[in-house]
Amino acid sequence: MTPEKPPKPTPQELRVARQRRRTARPRDLADALGVPEAALVAAHVGPAITRLRPAPGPIFDEVASLGPLMGLTRNAHCVIEHSGRYGAAIDVELDEAAAAFAFAQIERRKASVQLYDAAGDAVHKIHFDDVPAGFSGLVDALRHDDQADELALAPRQAVLALVPPPAARALPPAFATPLLERLAASGLPVGITVANAATRQRYHGAVANVVATGPWINVLDPGFNLHLREDRIAHAWQAGDTVTAVAEDGSPVVAFTLPQDLDLGAAAAG
Repeated sequence: MTPEKPPKPTPQELRVARQRRRTARPRDLADALGVPEAALVAAHVGPAITRLRPAPGPIFDEVASLGPLMGLTRNAHCVIEHSGRYGAAIDVELDEAAAAFAFAQIERRKASVQLYDAAGDAVHKIHFDDVPAGFSGLVDALRHDDQADELALAPRQAVLALVPPPAARALPPAFATPLLERLAASGLPVGITVANAATRQRYHGAVANVVATGPWINVLDPGFNLHLREDRIAHAWQAGDTVTAVAEDGSPVVAFTLPQDLDLGAAAAG
């Protein structure tokens, strides 16, 4: 007999859980509670969190006038963070139709705008170092009519697995750390792409400060951060100048566009 699933936490129960674990990252807490991150955010709609119309175009137009910011895209295994302005330093490609929910938040004197898909998984986040003077105008302009503390969420869609092209060369799953360390030592520019079901964010430039923290391998440079769970890479391959890494289910982890002067064989070997 299949055991019954535990009941979904109510918004009130989510608020209590958040109060008890204030230092937990929202995604980690949502995972621990068995709910999508957007459900946890929606449960706190009120003075600090406002539901917005899920309109990425107008949202990006509004934030463009608010000064420097940081754009963040993540999947279950990798996070990319890049500071600057959209269309200049920050290169983001977002499927606008996939953005089903959006929220503006002010927490610890810092503002953010967060976009989620229909299942409640984050597709892109915009963070500010403070609360810009025009942030309240953004909230007023994009405020959603529905400010309820619960969302009608759709089931998660099946993962579309990536497969290597016929001519691709297989790489060891643990290639990323020696690759990043070699890039840091050489100063050569590299392209780094992190994608989820709705968003693709790219960085192109050099990396310098590569730091391992527990299971994470990190690039911690001014204006650019990468956080990668290399242990989640199940398969990797190179096709031309592009290296692709995927998880066990075939979902994307991270991709690198290599400089011509880099010997990947030496980098992957450490």
